[in-house]
Amino acid sequence: MAAALAARGKEAGFGCRAVVADCAYSVSDDWYLALREAGLPCVVALKPHRGTWAPADQPHTPIEAAHALTWKNAKRPGEWTPVERHFHDGHTETWWAADARLGGLRTRLTLPAGRGDH
Repeated sequence: MAAALAARGKEAGFGCRAVVADCAYSVSDDWYLALREAGLPCVVALKPHRGTWAPADQPHTPIEAAHALTWKNAKRPGEWTPVERHFHDGHTETWWAADARLGGLRTRLTLPAGRGDH
């Protein structure tokens, strides 16, 4: 239904650079196909173990992509960048983010603090 609504919006002339969705939609191959058929790009959060197509020697899941990135420790994070997150209850945490390749697509990975071994 969500893909059909996005396609109808496009047909009606509404501008859309990309459809954005949380990881609940990342489990539906039909959803991806419907967006592709409508010519709508998408930005979707993937569940950590959700795989995608990739050559055999490349990462297939966000977890595999994270492990492929350089990391020594918090003082020498390699390809990871600290990101300060502010939560509704007022506390903050430092998480780690990095750009990676996943199945030929560029992806942004974010991991919680305390991932010294990522």
